[in-house]
Amino acid sequence: MELLGGNRWKIVSMVLAVTLSGSFLAYYAFSSIFGRQQGKTVVDKGPITVVGMHYPLELSMTVDHTALELGNGSLNITLIVRNIGNETLTLRFSDGTDEYDFSIYNEGNTRVYWRHEDVLYPQMYLLTELGPGETRTNTEEWDQRGDLILQLGKTPPCYYEYVPAGTYRIVGAFICRTLDFTLETPTIETPPIEFTISE
Repeated sequence: MELLGGNRWKIVSMVLAVTLSGSFLAYYAFSSIFGRQQGKTVVDKGPITVVGMHYPLELSMTVDHTALELGNGSLNITLIVRNIGNETLTLRFSDGTDEYDFSIYNEGNTRVYWRHEDVLYPQMYLLTELGPGETRTNTEEWDQRGDLILQLGKTPPCYYEYVPAGTYRIVGAFICRTLDFTLETPTIETPPIEFTISE
């Protein structure tokens, strides 16, 4: 009877060891796949596409990730404008204004990056035609930089301040006017896409 009791405790100990080992392995695998940010699981849901519209123009924005590691990795952005109307449009881009744009906002709804301020534009008027169903596509890459910081009289005279870890939103835009109709606003914006940068 004593021998049987001893074996019983051995069996119970083995079962507990196997159960604990399995739980640890499952937790490690889950954490490796999805990552963690300050104790919270961060799941990459990309790619994600959102669509904004001001008839007859439709603007879609696709981002390839919704989770980045701080200081490592970029957000790849694809902006596509489509003529969803039945007639050809002549698009006019104002002096010094590029047609594609996007902005990054932090959790406090403060804009921390604006592409428009980070690109040199040709000082001229541009005209282009967009037929029914036709599209124009632009791809961008955001490397977690913030807005350009100027420091006159110092070397270097300007630098980029990179954003800290946190939750952000990106909003895409298409800026133009047409010769065929009048837009209430020359800017078409997409709904925001939320993404996370974790340490």
